[in-house]
Amino acid sequence: MEFEVLGPLQVRGADDRELEVNGTQRRSLLLRLLTDVGSVVSSGRLIEDLWEGAPPAAASQTIQSHISNLRRAIGKDRIETRSKGGYRLVLGDDDAIDAVEFEHEVNRGRAVAATQPE
Repeated sequence: MEFEVLGPLQVRGADDRELEVNGTQRRSLLLRLLTDVGSVVSSGRLIEDLWEGAPPAAASQTIQSHISNLRRAIGKDRIETRSKGGYRLVLGDDDAIDAVEFEHEVNRGRAVAATQPE
């Protein structure tokens, strides 16, 4: 699976087919989880980020609904529910985030440039 975040968010499956992640909040939630991939992000932090400090009364239920829909879109095993109301996005060895790949390539280029005479 590939997550393209440099530009409009796109998610591609192993077969290079685009997976639909509909809805502004759902897409924002996925982007937020991608920002801290592999780490637990608390529900409170997600609520704060999605509603910028002004959440509706049903914010917790809305987050749960968005997580459920994201699991259907990208795979139920990719988003773990953690204790104390947090979520963790899990990527496999074959998965990629374009921004992370870009950062690796920039660092690789810098390392090569540092060893090259002017």
